[in-house]
Amino acid sequence: MRYTRLLLLPLVLLLLGLRPTATALPVDAFTHRYILVFANLNDPAQVDQTLAVLARGAAAGYNGVLLGDSNGEYIDLDTASDAYLLNVTRVRVRAVALGLALIPYSYNPRQVTYRDPSLAEALPVRGTPFRVTGATAQVEGDPATALHNARFAAGADGAPAGWSVDGPGIIARVDGNALCLQDPGVGDPQHGTGRAIQQVPVMPYRAYELSARVKTAALSDPDTVKFYVAGVDGAPETLYQNRFLALGAPVAATQEWTRYTVRFNSLGNHAVRVYLGIWSRAGHGVRGRAWFTDVALREVGLEGTVRRASLPVTVTSFDGKTTYREGDDYRVAEGRLTLPAGSAIPAGARLAVSWYLRADMLETTPPANAGLARYDVVQRELATRVDTLFGHPDAFMINYDEWRVGNWDPSTGYANGGAYLADALTRATRVLHGINPRYELFVWNDMYDPHANAVPQYCLMHGDLSGAWEGIPPETVVVTWTGGAASLQFFADRGVPQLIAGYYDDPDNVAGWQAALKEAEGHGARGVRGFVYTTWAHDYSRLEAVAAQWKAAGRWGE
Repeated sequence: MRYTRLLLLPLVLLLLGLRPTATALPVDAFTHRYILVFANLNDPAQVDQTLAVLARGAAAGYNGVLLGDSNGEYIDLDTASDAYLLNVTRVRVRAVALGLALIPYSYNPRQVTYRDPSLAEALPVRGTPFRVTGATAQVEGDPATALHNARFAAGADGAPAGWSVDGPGIIARVDGNALCLQDPGVGDPQHGTGRAIQQVPVMPYRAYELSARVKTAALSDPDTVKFYVAGVDGAPETLYQNRFLALGAPVAATQEWTRYTVRFNSLGNHAVRVYLGIWSRAGHGVRGRAWFTDVALREVGLEGTVRRASLPVTVTSFDGKTTYREGDDYRVAEGRLTLPAGSAIPAGARLAVSWYLRADMLETTPPANAGLARYDVVQRELATRVDTLFGHPDAFMINYDEWRVGNWDPSTGYANGGAYLADALTRATRVLHGINPRYELFVWNDMYDPHANAVPQYCLMHGDLSGAWEGIPPETVVVTWTGGAASLQFFADRGVPQLIAGYYDDPDNVAGWQAALKEAEGHGARGVRGFVYTTWAHDYSRLEAVAAQWKAAGRWGE
């Protein structure tokens, strides 16, 4: 393998045995003073920036760096070039020379899906109606689910009939056979939204496709053009909100008419609200125009299907009395069934087809199901390569955070989502300690925190996430980035060591965490071992200032 060749470099061999040494510190001083760095080490400029951050961090008193890829997720060695691998080694050599621990940030469930798409999380679709025509069977859609006024004809009040819109006449107006949304950041400076909304009936646990044609002109932030689908009368509420590809593909600031299409599962809902429009980011009101027309909602079947032994395609007569056999009676194709000669399915028959829809409603790539045995095999392969590239480090950061879809595979048998997440973390620590027993392991707090995401309903997770915290193994360090004093207190009461992840591109965030720590410790909380300088915007301008804030509070270990 290419990455093993790099480990033969004489300088690397010389430094493999060198590690930062710890010194005795007061009980309440921070022993872990880390920087979270996301960088594309294929880019020489980002390599230089990373090396500069290491030097500045060491001078300011930081003693470790959590290193992830530029996308803010995990280190991807499957696509790594020789240059990338060499640059990681350069960063590692420099970290050792500066007395910094270099800690890989990896082990993400989406990474497993990249490696093996058959493990992707998928949502159950039950009893999709198909109609046989000749030698094929395709979805027989329900006319009741069609959206009204797909081309936004104006109603009596000038607004598009059948739609609710933000800022009628100010932000939203009918423009020929389209709806035009203009300057929502000006027309609604508080919220910055310009949306069209319509409620429509659906059947529970069915798959639907939402599409529209979109045109733009001089949009200041085209990434804010989105589709959103919300459940009305059943859980969960959010059915589609892909934060990375909100319309299924990028939108340009100025473009001609382009059709966008996304899929979602209705899950427990009998009705949904369809939203399309512009959602400004906080403090960044959008200017410019976007037009929408030819909006369509249709039921789909066997599109985006995930199949494995535990996720079968089942075909029955519509009344459920007869179950047909794959191969003999039908064959599965994208969006349809084909009927071979001799099929027992009658001509013109109405069928009920149950299947599983790939769960990419909230992420560009859905996470893999962590309850499958193959999941651990893939993670072990990936983590072993990372461990080798990083020179068998003393620590590893598990990237289990904001895990939005999970626990839908019926074969895994978890009682609820909390048990699923608990087992996922227990098994992750077992895999990683099998690779390197010396590891100190870190994991984000949010999926294991009742003051964050470990709640009865979180996104498209299946089942109550309460109790997920029971899966935190002894001495696994929780990196607490949300929840304030309540979260610090919760984990301290359970005897779980913590690091605080702060800054988040806001100097006031650090002061807030200092106040939260003081409050929690005033109620007896202990075990907060350190701080992670955390930025999503590659903003390292305040490395020294943040260190000084903690030094002034008497917490910065030297």
